[in-house]
Amino acid sequence: MKSTTLCLLVLFQFMASAYGQTGDGLKTAAAPKEFAVELNAIQTSLVSHKAGGINFNFKYFPHKRFATGAYLLFSARQMRDTFTYSIARPIIQFYEGGWTNQYNFLQTSRVRMDINLVNAFSQARLGDNAIKEKQHKYAPKEVASNYFYILEPGTGFSYKFLSGKDNTGLWLHAMVNYRFVFGNCKYATTKDFTGWLFGIGIAVNGFDVDKLDAKTGAGK
Repeated sequence: MKSTTLCLLVLFQFMASAYGQTGDGLKTAAAPKEFAVELNAIQTSLVSHKAGGINFNFKYFPHKRFATGAYLLFSARQMRDTFTYSIARPIIQFYEGGWTNQYNFLQTSRVRMDINLVNAFSQARLGDNAIKEKQHKYAPKEVASNYFYILEPGTGFSYKFLSGKDNTGLWLHAMVNYRFVFGNCKYATTKDFTGWLFGIGIAVNGFDVDKLDAKTGAGK
């Protein structure tokens, strides 16, 4: 079942990547190009515990219904389990970074619904919050780290509640993803990091790149 699901996800990724080369894509080439910036508060599961975090997406719409771009996520959770290590205050910090492809199967002037697929790499960092070590800033001392390849199929819903100039707007955004994890573990198991991810936040999108180029002269 897992291999079948993986094949379907890879097929969707291929279809999404090829979308811009189809005849339909050529027909919509003259449509306004958009960027989207999304910031979401998320809830997921880390080692059978609910964990909060944040998600940031930057997307570009090469065609009206298709978006592609960067995907970043951070989540953390205090733990009681030391996973056989000598840790005074266990904490897991989960970092995820990769690429997302999205297709809007429903799109109106105010409502959008999409299916999407995230390809990412992640670090699940087990630390001791009782000891701080200096990185970019002081952080829990690292005890062990798992590195994974991530596939996250999902769906999203957006509602435009405020319109601005130059085809811009503010959207309320909600998403549901399911995380598949592949890799080896120094602590816990891959199943402990596999599961649902829920998010809700704000998106700014609808930038008309053609109009912006015309105003700045960049398109000349």
